[in-house]
Amino acid sequence: MHCKPLIGLNADYRAPQNDSPAFSFLASGYFDCIQNAGGIPVVIPPHDDEADLSCILDSLQGFVFVGGQDLDPRRDGFMLHPTVRAMDPRREKFDRTLMRLIADRRMPVFGIGVGMQLLNIAQGGNLFLHIAEDLPH
Repeated sequence: MHCKPLIGLNADYRAPQNDSPAFSFLASGYFDCIQNAGGIPVVIPPHDDEADLSCILDSLQGFVFVGGQDLDPRRDGFMLHPTVRAMDPRREKFDRTLMRLIADRRMPVFGIGVGMQLLNIAQGGNLFLHIAEDLPH
């Protein structure tokens, strides 16, 4: 029997607000595309145990980092620009840990939006925080 590849996806996170609980969520287009391409999506919510994450990664053949709000530029030595819409710190910490583990394994990875930016930063790249100011011409 031929098994389809298992492809991991990180999930977004929203902290509890007022009387509502915290949520981990994912737009269906991400996992629909993996299914349409012949894979089986495996959604991983923000998790902080590296040993557990390593066990999960052992079973995956690739990973997709989904889009979302902005990385906090202060974590990479830059000033905070007023246009930054920072993602929840729990998700950002999770995404950065997960990216490091995936890079250490040299696992196939695809980044979308902020996922692509994180891949760039994790591999020593740089970001323009506000193109209109950073590259006015």
